Amino acid sequence: MVLSGLELENVGRKSCILSALREASRNWISELTSIVWRFQFKQAQDEAGNIFCTETLPEGSVRSYSSTFDDDFTMISESHMQTMHYTMQANSKVNPSTGAVEEDVSVQVENFPHLRFSRLPDGRWRMENEYVYFTQPLDNDLDRSLPLI
Repeated sequence: MVLSGLELENVGRKSCILSALREASRNWISELTSIVWRFQFKQAQDEAGNIFCTETLPEGSVRSYSSTFDDDFTMISESHMQTMHYTMQANSKVNPSTGAVEEDVSVQVENFPHLRFSRLPDGRWRMENEYVYFTQPLDNDLDRSLPLI
């Protein structure tokens, strides 16, 4: 079956609408708490006192810490060894270019700067601020992870 240009355009629109509906119904707290996150600082210092960007180094060459966010709004990380509290904020905004409603969700742990969500090219989640980042590991327990949309 060969589709005309107009038919292809309609299929694209339907796909975008379905994707937007899925995104709008997303349960952010469930997704946040279903992942065992990998936490890293964006900068590190070696024994000589040199500061370097950890994101430019090979995977596994800088210490990362396992971190979890629980649905009671507590967070535990190997780096702190204590329970910390977090809040989530969600704001809807209209993209002026497309007219689509987009949701801007962030997490704030204690008084640290807000963490913003993004997707990595392979579909995994990433949260980051100017000092740290949390990534969904490749080997994440699939039973705890929600399907990627």
